Amino acid sequence: MAAGGELMIIEGVACRLFAAEQPEQAPLAVSIGAAASCAWLCEHSGCRILTADAGGVVSGVEGAVRLLLSAGAQAVIGVKEGGNLAALAARDAAGALMCQLLVFAALDATAAEARDWAGAPPTLIITSERDPWREQSERFARRLEAFGTPVELAIVEEVSVAAESEALWLCAERLRDVFGLPAPVPIGDVLDLHTVHPKDVRAVVEEYLREARGRGFRQVRLIHGRGIGVQREIVRSILARTPFVHSFGDAPPEAGGWGATLARFR
Repeated sequence: MAAGGELMIIEGVACRLFAAEQPEQAPLAVSIGAAASCAWLCEHSGCRILTADAGGVVSGVEGAVRLLLSAGAQAVIGVKEGGNLAALAARDAAGALMCQLLVFAALDATAAEARDWAGAPPTLIITSERDPWREQSERFARRLEAFGTPVELAIVEEVSVAAESEALWLCAERLRDVFGLPAPVPIGDVLDLHTVHPKDVRAVVEEYLREARGRGFRQVRLIHGRGIGVQREIVRSILARTPFVHSFGDAPPEAGGWGATLARFR
């Protein structure tokens, strides 16, 4: 579903929900001010991403809080002009959120310094060396810290397409960390598990097999390494109980030998 999102109305606001398979099982983040990046963020974070549609208008802080609570949001993302509204809504949504991400946000630090921020969720603030709102971001970070909110301030090199891309990666990474989601798997006919954390191997392999078969691959190679055989046994136990796997065995010597497994689909 992720490509164009699903149109829906929540609290009178026209929204789009971006979700991968099994959307009801994924954490939900509401994005304020970054509609164009929602499909990418959904794909790379593993979260559902909800944003106001082109014709949807979030009416002030109260409207944003109602949207967060009615949607069941667990995180909020505020980008550029949407950053200040996201921060205020996150504060008023109390304990409903597990994190907020503020990206090149047009924050009003002067107003923020006059407010009580007790209960604000853990926060990642992303700014850049040339961001006109950098000073406001730094002041806001200090204000949150004064109320005991865990804050990370990330400064990328400059405001540019590359910097915005880096910021998106940081957002996706933070969402995965907060919700314990595995990193996305690039889909080809080879999966190298050397870069996958051991605790994520089972989930990554299962997801990879589904995606690879869905994209029409008839045979795939999973590189698990030799070692003492633990990864190999995990991979093969998954293959053995996957209904659409026809057969599997060691790869040829030139393709990894017993350090890799070839799997053929039905």
